[in-house]
Amino acid sequence: MATDQELITLLGSESFLTMRGLSNEVPFFIYPFDPTDALNAEKSLRLVSGHLRQDGIDVVTINLFDLCLELLEERGLLNPVLKAEPRQKTKSKFAAGLQSMLDVETMIAPRIAARSIDHRLVVVHGIGAVFPFIRTHALLEALQIHMPPVPLVLWFPGQYTKNEARGYELKVLNIAASDSYYRAKNIEEMVRAGL
Repeated sequence: MATDQELITLLGSESFLTMRGLSNEVPFFIYPFDPTDALNAEKSLRLVSGHLRQDGIDVVTINLFDLCLELLEERGLLNPVLKAEPRQKTKSKFAAGLQSMLDVETMIAPRIAARSIDHRLVVVHGIGAVFPFIRTHALLEALQIHMPPVPLVLWFPGQYTKNEARGYELKVLNIAASDSYYRAKNIEEMVRAGL
């Protein structure tokens, strides 16, 4: 796991913030961390984003779980969802219901994009709390359409690894189910390469 100082140096660098060297690639980055170290990763996020703000970098952090609660509340669905959850016979049915209420393409991605305007860096976290009803690859694909040209970092509880047969894979919470998404850059690899 990259140190806080390594993250501050990379994320605060002018070449990172101006997306130098990306050509026509999307400015999406994934910072994977071991899910068992989630508390330290959240502390690290607060420290890194606070330090970047002190350095004059306008960074916005967006917690996906909080965003989902906010969207449900706006639509008057939060209390009905909370009441319905204990009565669900299967978790998969409940997750499917949430997925339909919180559409990534039409609700979540546009809201993240709207909150990203006028910022130099966007960090999205809380991904483990919304799994499996929000899938990371679907979110990234939807954000490609909606995001302003600003670097976006996913603070990701799991693995982002290259599989020779299938390309890059996202394994949320290190579980066997994986999503393919090849366009994001791995922050850990960038730190190791000294970028």
